[in-house]
Amino acid sequence: MIVLAIMIPATALTSYLVSYFSQLQSYQQQIELGINILIVVAIIYSLFFVYLSDIFFIFDQPV
Repeated sequence: MIVLAIMIPATALTSYLVSYFSQLQSYQQQIELGINILIVVAIIYSLFFVYLSDIFFIFDQPV
């Protein structure tokens, strides 16, 4: 519950700030680039840990 109490307001505030700054012409390119970079990093991060979990859990399989 503590994690949700922190994550929900942080997500809402971040969404509000991204929406606000993306409306400003001077920050539009930086916001778009930042979001694209974060998406690529999140995809690589999740693929990396799926790969690691396959390596570590392959030894747990019964023979």
